[in-house]
Amino acid sequence: MWPGDGPGAGLQHGQRAHHPELVWREAETPLFRIVYPAHLAGIEVEAAAVAEVAYAALSANLGVTFGVGA
Repeated sequence: MWPGDGPGAGLQHGQRAHHPELVWREAETPLFRIVYPAHLAGIEVEAAAVAEVAYAALSANLGVTFGVGA
C-alpha cells in the first residue's frame, strides 16, 4: 500500500524509521500492495481481504474507480 521500490520503502517517514530492526514483507492484491513486518506473517491475508472489500464498497457507492487501470 506504500509507494517505493521494495518492502517497507514507503515507511521511511513512519514506523520503519522507528523500528529498523524489523524485517518487512510485501504482499500484493489486484489493487493494493500491503507492507507488514515479518513477525506478523499471515496478517496480510486478512488485510488484503479487508482492503479489497472496502475498495469494492467505496467504488460502488461513490461511482468511481480511484485510478484503477490508469
